Amino acid sequence: MARGVLRVFKVRESGNAEFWLSNLFIMASTIIGVYLAAQAGFTTALQFEIARNDRDGYYMRRALLDEVKDNLASVDEWSAGMEKALRNRVSADYFLPSDTWVGYWSDKNGWSNSNIKPDEVKMKTFVWETMKQQAITFQLAPELLSSVRRYYDNMDGNMKDVLGHSWKAGPAAKAIVEDTKRMREETLAAFDKDIAELRQRLTTMGVPIK
Repeated sequence: MARGVLRVFKVRESGNAEFWLSNLFIMASTIIGVYLAAQAGFTTALQFEIARNDRDGYYMRRALLDEVKDNLASVDEWSAGMEKALRNRVSADYFLPSDTWVGYWSDKNGWSNSNIKPDEVKMKTFVWETMKQQAITFQLAPELLSSVRRYYDNMDGNMKDVLGHSWKAGPAAKAIVEDTKRMREETLAAFDKDIAELRQRLTTMGVPIK
């Protein structure tokens, strides 16, 4: 009996050798197949997750850029209103045609001479505040995030100084206009470039975007 069992495992006989070799081949093929399938599945899942995050990051950038543009437009409207109000109120002997309103406001103590208290410009920050709770926010280049953060922080402090109607009002008004100009000329251009590059990458991956 024992001899019969042992003979099954003897590979010296041609029949047993072929049996074990074929089974070993099948087992190896199965293991390799499962491994390759798992690798392919992992790679596909990883690529899908990367594409999804990039797509979400694209729309986040678009929303933030639109919000920043709205805020810059609000500052422009506020600035134009101040220019008009001062021209109507202040004598041309003090507020020369060649002067900018922020120059007059800052360099000639226009904040006290005109007796005009500006309206407050309130930044729209829904997108910005929402981004603080999202990990995807840090997909955005640090220099772009820092530019927006500094602009909003500076705007808040400078607007308080303008409304405070003290000697700080003039320099603060000038800083608001200069910061807004810098945002438009430098940061918006960097945003547009970043968004265009991301859009191209998504298009190449076949990800539909609007």
